[in-house]
Amino acid sequence: NECQNPTFLYSFDLSTTYPTGLFPTSFFLWKKYLVLMPETGYIQEERQLSSMIRVHDLSRNFELVGKYDFPENGLRRHLKIITGNEAAHLHKLGDKAVALCRTPKLKLFIFSLPNCDLVQSMALPENPERPLELDDLDQRFLMKDNTMMFMFHHPDFFNHLFNYMEGGPPLEKKYGRLLIVDFDNFLKTNGDIEMRVDSKFDSNEDYIEKISVISKSKMACALMSGKIVIRNILVTGCSSITYMDSLTIPCPERLQDEFDTEFEELDTDGPNLCTSSSGDLIIVLRHFTKGRKIHCYSSKGDLLYSLEVDDPTLQLEKQPGYLSMDLDGNFLCAADQNRIVLWNSRTGKYVNTIVIPQHYNYRDDPEESADKYCWKGHTDFAFTEDGIIIIHSQRNFPIAADVLLFW
Repeated sequence: NECQNPTFLYSFDLSTTYPTGLFPTSFFLWKKYLVLMPETGYIQEERQLSSMIRVHDLSRNFELVGKYDFPENGLRRHLKIITGNEAAHLHKLGDKAVALCRTPKLKLFIFSLPNCDLVQSMALPENPERPLELDDLDQRFLMKDNTMMFMFHHPDFFNHLFNYMEGGPPLEKKYGRLLIVDFDNFLKTNGDIEMRVDSKFDSNEDYIEKISVISKSKMACALMSGKIVIRNILVTGCSSITYMDSLTIPCPERLQDEFDTEFEELDTDGPNLCTSSSGDLIIVLRHFTKGRKIHCYSSKGDLLYSLEVDDPTLQLEKQPGYLSMDLDGNFLCAADQNRIVLWNSRTGKYVNTIVIPQHYNYRDDPEESADKYCWKGHTDFAFTEDGIIIIHSQRNFPIAADVLLFW
């Protein structure tokens, strides 16, 4: 019955309790509870905080029923300022919550739910050549079964992009790292948590823009060059891993540049990538000089079909920052603020267009509208064969969610 008969449950204003807001990397719903780490995003100055986790009971008017703070003379959670502030992580693991943050050393903390008892804490694997603490923790988070994946990048990883625009020095190779945390033994037998790091998983020579996890040891990656690679994770030691690319799918056309010869910004959408649950379909949306296109490949790299997203009959938004793409079962969809276009995921045959009802009001943000890197589409877009849930942009008000059934 999921998505079939939605009913209103509650509305509650948390802005007074959490004035800096909730950050996407550090809150989730579990059963009838909202679980969060306070003060993790939208902060402009370095801080040291004792707060780690809060649990609110949604069925009891958001009553606070669990919390954990570091003791007065104990550790502190350190906020590192990069562009904005580096966000800590808090994620669901069965009936537990897993936090990753700086103390100032990077540590994992496991809390029981809903009581917030500290079950276990552990430092990340040591790397004498270059400690993980020297890198920036990404907002990107990946999970498959009981395995969590976190990414880190050298602070100068993207410097060459700005140096290039300013006529500065050429590329200096820097790496991004992948941390894989496997909780299988811990959950099944209360055994050890396995943590391994690949220190050269990503490179700024052709960096990873999007990842779709196929299994805990296999993923599809869309690279900056437009190539698609299938990356297999190989264990090389008790705390180390490496990767081997088993398939490389070349970019079929020239990608649209982000800047012209005068370094003026061009309207360019970044790539989007999704895979079927078994990995037998690899579907990528890319922006080429001749327009945006979706390509579907088999697990062997064979092209199954391609779709012209900018076909005028589809009427999808052409400005960058609005288009979402998702895949579930027999359906592939692309969505903007006004409509959802559906195709058969196996054949690429057009199925239907669902027009999203116009409702409520809209308030433009001129700064966001002018910022090509700012996401302007739906705040969230959950697509399944049973239904579609759309959480509207904060520019639509009152804040709204649509539930659409297309069977």
